[in-house]
Amino acid sequence: MDTDRIHLRARASARAMMMPAWAAIVPDLVPTDEMPAAVALNSIAINVSRAIGPAIAGVLVAAVGAMAGLRPQRAVVHRHPRGAAAVAARAPQEHAAGGAFH
Repeated sequence: MDTDRIHLRARASARAMMMPAWAAIVPDLVPTDEMPAAVALNSIAINVSRAIGPAIAGVLVAAVGAMAGLRPQRAVVHRHPRGAAAVAARAPQEHAAGGAFH
Protein backbone atom coordinates (compact mmCIF):
# COMPACT_ATOMS: atom_id res chain seq x y z
CA MET A 1 0.00 0.00 0.00
CA ASP A 2 1.42 3.39 -0.93
CA THR A 3 1.84 6.23 1.53
CA ASP A 4 -0.93 8.36 -0.03
CA ARG A 5 -3.53 5.72 0.74
CA ILE A 6 -2.20 5.25 4.28
CA HIS A 7 -2.34 9.01 4.81
CA LEU A 8 -5.87 9.20 3.40
CA ARG A 9 -7.06 6.37 5.64
CA ALA A 10 -5.46 7.97 8.70
CA ARG A 11 -7.15 11.30 7.98
CA ALA A 12 -10.50 9.63 7.36
CA SER A 13 -10.21 7.71 10.62
CA ALA A 14 -9.32 10.86 12.54
CA ARG A 15 -12.24 12.72 10.98
CA ALA A 16 -14.59 9.85 11.81
CA MET A 17 -13.63 10.20 15.47
CA MET A 18 -13.56 14.00 15.49
CA MET A 19 -16.91 14.77 13.86
CA PRO A 20 -19.14 13.21 16.56
CA ALA A 21 -17.16 14.99 19.26
CA TRP A 22 -17.40 18.27 17.35
CA ALA A 23 -21.17 17.89 17.00
CA ALA A 24 -21.65 16.77 20.61
CA ILE A 25 -20.38 20.05 22.03
CA VAL A 26 -23.10 22.12 20.34
CA PRO A 27 -25.86 21.23 22.89
CA ASP A 28 -23.57 22.40 25.70
CA LEU A 29 -23.06 25.78 24.07
CA VAL A 30 -26.50 26.64 22.69
CA PRO A 31 -29.98 26.88 24.24
CA THR A 32 -32.44 24.18 23.16
CA ASP A 33 -34.69 26.52 21.18
CA GLU A 34 -31.74 27.65 19.01
CA MET A 35 -30.42 24.13 18.39
CA PRO A 36 -31.53 23.70 14.73
CA ALA A 37 -29.92 26.99 13.72
CA ALA A 38 -26.74 26.15 15.65
CA VAL A 39 -26.43 22.73 14.01
CA ALA A 40 -26.94 24.28 10.57
CA LEU A 41 -24.36 26.99 11.28
CA ASN A 42 -21.91 24.37 12.55
CA SER A 43 -22.34 22.33 9.37
CA ILE A 44 -21.89 25.40 7.19
CA ALA A 45 -18.72 26.38 9.06
CA ILE A 46 -17.21 22.92 8.62
CA ASN A 47 -18.01 22.76 4.90
CA VAL A 48 -16.82 26.30 4.20
CA SER A 49 -13.53 25.59 5.96
CA ARG A 50 -13.09 22.49 3.79
CA ALA A 51 -13.42 24.66 0.69
CA ILE A 52 -11.60 27.80 1.82
CA GLY A 53 -8.61 26.14 3.53
CA PRO A 54 -7.23 24.44 0.41
CA ALA A 55 -7.94 27.58 -1.64
CA ILE A 56 -5.89 29.71 0.76
CA ALA A 57 -3.12 27.10 0.74
CA GLY A 58 -3.09 27.16 -3.06
CA VAL A 59 -2.75 30.94 -3.12
CA LEU A 60 0.08 30.81 -0.57
CA VAL A 61 1.93 28.11 -2.49
CA ALA A 62 1.57 30.12 -5.70
CA ALA A 63 2.75 33.30 -3.96
CA VAL A 64 5.71 32.05 -1.90
CA GLY A 65 6.40 28.57 -3.27
CA ALA A 66 5.91 25.10 -1.92
CA MET A 67 9.23 25.05 -0.09
CA ALA A 68 8.14 27.88 2.21
CA GLY A 69 5.97 25.44 4.11
CA LEU A 70 8.95 23.20 4.76
CA ARG A 71 11.25 25.90 6.14
CA PRO A 72 9.81 25.73 9.68
CA GLN A 73 10.29 21.96 9.62
CA ARG A 74 13.90 22.44 8.55
CA ALA A 75 14.46 24.85 11.42
CA VAL A 76 13.14 22.33 13.95
CA VAL A 77 15.08 19.38 12.49
CA HIS A 78 18.36 21.26 12.33
CA ARG A 79 18.02 22.65 15.85
CA HIS A 80 17.52 19.20 17.35
CA PRO A 81 20.87 17.60 18.33
CA ARG A 82 20.20 14.39 16.40
CA GLY A 83 18.11 16.04 13.67
CA ALA A 84 20.94 17.56 11.64
CA ALA A 85 23.07 14.42 12.03
CA ALA A 86 20.19 12.23 10.86
CA VAL A 87 19.63 14.42 7.81
CA ALA A 88 23.33 14.39 7.01
CA ALA A 89 23.54 10.59 7.39
CA ARG A 90 20.60 10.00 5.03
CA ALA A 91 21.89 12.17 2.20
CA PRO A 92 25.52 13.20 2.76
CA GLN A 93 26.11 14.57 -0.75
CA GLU A 94 22.91 16.59 -0.84
CA HIS A 95 23.43 17.91 2.68
CA ALA A 96 27.05 18.89 1.98
CA ALA A 97 26.06 20.62 -1.28
CA GLY A 98 23.39 22.71 0.40
CA GLY A 99 20.45 20.37 -0.14
CA ALA A 100 16.92 21.19 -1.16
CA PHE A 101 16.20 23.20 2.00
CA HIS A 102 19.18 25.55 1.96
